[in-house]
Amino acid sequence: MTEAERARQVELASQGDVEALQRLLMDYHMPLSKVVEAELGPLLGVRLDVEDVLQEAYVAAFRAVKLSAVSRQPSAGSAGPEPARRGGCPPSPGEGEAPAEPADGFGFPQGSGPTFDGPAQFYKWLERIVLNELRELERAARRQKRDIARQALGRPLATTSYPDLLQRLTSSGTTPSRAMSRHEAIAALLTSLARLPDPQRAVVRWRFLDDVPVAEIATRLGKTDMAVYTLCSRGLKALRERLASIAQ
Repeated sequence: MTEAERARQVELASQGDVEALQRLLMDYHMPLSKVVEAELGPLLGVRLDVEDVLQEAYVAAFRAVKLSAVSRQPSAGSAGPEPARRGGCPPSPGEGEAPAEPADGFGFPQGSGPTFDGPAQFYKWLERIVLNELRELERAARRQKRDIARQALGRPLATTSYPDLLQRLTSSGTTPSRAMSRHEAIAALLTSLARLPDPQRAVVRWRFLDDVPVAEIATRLGKTDMAVYTLCSRGLKALRERLASIAQ
């Protein structure tokens, strides 16, 4: 992507264009990965993975851009946009929207969406989101004393495997891996997963990345097993369609 193309995509993303945001996230995926690797240091691959951090950051970025689009619509008595939600885990469906908070380091002036003076400022905004999500995940990891104890006893934790999920999604038909490098294909998967509705994303992640049984997912969500299978099927279908579109 040329600098002129990036500038145009930044302009579109600032207006709430999620397609432009996905293109930018894929373009910046490698430098953002290096930022996370440098910050993680000895924690890399032990308690946290680069992909987990970036997945949370991409979800936050999509929420921010969507809220930006909403904030630009005329609305009497509007109190301004809600900043991107933070957290180390995907929000559970049914939780409802997080309450509005004052503008913070995500770059939201109170009462308006984010605006950027070109790609450099936009990248800095993304970097702040990534670092924020990294801190949240680090705090969550430190709270998981029980999991750490299980590791010490030789019972490894379930590990996320985005390449495995990518293989499941692209085992037949047109695949991004045939037209992209592994790095690009993982970036396509992470950004596509971040675009799913919260319930679908949560189910896909719990089932295929964290290896949570369907019955446990159903209990977490207060839904039937069949409802979980339906959410999962729809989420996988949407991911396949998005990845096929990117590959073209």
